Amino acid sequence: MEFEVIDCARETLSLNESATKDEIKKAFHAKALKLHPDKNQNELRDNVEFEELKDAYNYICDYCQAAEQPSFSGRYSFKEEDVEKNKILVTLKE
Repeated sequence: MEFEVIDCARETLSLNESATKDEIKKAFHAKALKLHPDKNQNELRDNVEFEELKDAYNYICDYCQAAEQPSFSGRYSFKEEDVEKNKILVTLKE
């Protein structure tokens, strides 16, 4: 998992450089309500954005799950140096 991809997913979800599981979930749900195809049936652009949002959420969730350590504090860091440190954990768990 490259930092650029994690950072893009973080920006898609409008997350800060660190977030809890609840903050990630709330950010996803807030944006999903606005972009969901059932609410915007005539907007193809919104449907594409909704799919991108789902992909970003899944990517962030996968990263967070793989990056958890025994000393985990409850907040996930998306700063470049932390993503790079966690890259080896993510690779080992894949």
